[in-house]
Amino acid sequence: MSGAPALPQAVRVREVGPRDGFQNEPEVIPTAEKVRLVDLLARTGLRRLEVTSFVRPDVIPQLSDAAAVLGAVDVPADVAISVLVPNAKGLDTALAVLDGHPAGRRAFDEVNVFL
Repeated sequence: MSGAPALPQAVRVREVGPRDGFQNEPEVIPTAEKVRLVDLLARTGLRRLEVTSFVRPDVIPQLSDAAAVLGAVDVPADVAISVLVPNAKGLDTALAVLDGHPAGRRAFDEVNVFL
């Protein structure tokens, strides 16, 4: 079609299913099940995976185990792990997880924010 914009040569997909899906479930999914799903998703060819969010546990109890999930997942090095932080308190909590994470293991690579 003449004048139509060219399609991009590549796209980057950030899978947000673990974070978005877990927070929308009516019940709290066990941490081990979350870890299992993240580990499986990380081996599907995805390169970016939003695993969890640092939110108030009284508001979104489904994600109250964010630090535990990040401490237990085994994501290949070529898959970027991201977390969502809704505010300054969430960022402080995420950074504390980084500080307390075992040496030699990564907790996450990216922080996503929304306005």
